[in-house]
Amino acid sequence: MKNFTFSLIFILSAVLGFSQACPDPTSVICDDLDAYTVGDVIGQAGADHWVAWPGSSLSGQVIDTNSFSGSQSLYIGAGPVLDMLFLTGDQTSGLTTLAWKMYVPANATAYFNVQANPSAGDSYVYQLYFNEGGANPGLATFQQLPPEFDYPQDEWFDVSLSVNMNSLTHSLSVNGNDILVGTDYVANAGSQPATHFSSINFYAVDAANQYYIDDIVMHYDPLTSLDELDQDKFSIYPNPTTDVLNIATEKNIESIVMNDLLGHVVIAENNINNMPTQLDISALSQGIYMISLQIDGETFTQKVIKR
Repeated sequence: MKNFTFSLIFILSAVLGFSQACPDPTSVICDDLDAYTVGDVIGQAGADHWVAWPGSSLSGQVIDTNSFSGSQSLYIGAGPVLDMLFLTGDQTSGLTTLAWKMYVPANATAYFNVQANPSAGDSYVYQLYFNEGGANPGLATFQQLPPEFDYPQDEWFDVSLSVNMNSLTHSLSVNGNDILVGTDYVANAGSQPATHFSSINFYAVDAANQYYIDDIVMHYDPLTSLDELDQDKFSIYPNPTTDVLNIATEKNIESIVMNDLLGHVVIAENNINNMPTQLDISALSQGIYMISLQIDGETFTQKVIKR
């Protein structure tokens, strides 16, 4: 079976130095913080994806007093100010999805941003504040983008983001709510354009900053194009479409999976024998989706627009 993702995942794993076990074998990084010793995360075995912001030597702290799973998590706080980068591999193509658990104590502040250039600080896609300035506990706001939304206090919640460097779009979900979907991936701060998906910056933004990170999982899909197939023997149409998507090929389709831009599976079909195949997507919301086909042991992915 040919696997288009293996070589790049292997390279990413080696570059990022990840060695912890993960329940999801398809992940590039899976970090539950439990393999480290309590204290500075920087410099520990298997933690090469954690580095300090350039010019800072302070490390986020592995603690054993609050966690979502296991017994440990990563604490980002002030006094001294902690400023960390979670490296995502300087992606310039493909789809990267990143998810983690987050805990913000009541009345505390929290913050993270998305770095879009290998040189940290040169390009920010967005900066997200939780309880900015301590004025609105439970309210999250962007510095550069219009949405604002509620988040839980004193409990763990989900954060999930995706960056598609092929289509230059990105999405964000917090506590199960879609905040950004298919938003243009552009620099909204900094001096350089958004040319990469380089890192997440977890930063103690002010003296009231306290938050915890746990169970970080990163996936990467190179989004191998269907154009690599013989187009005389393959077609997917109409695209864009409003209700039905037709897939015709002389090859054997083993499975079809369609995901939204947050990585949620919206359609999954296996053991497909009839050709052409017709998918009813009328129930899906308007937007951009990624369809992945397993064909004769090879996986191909293409963007589909639902109108």
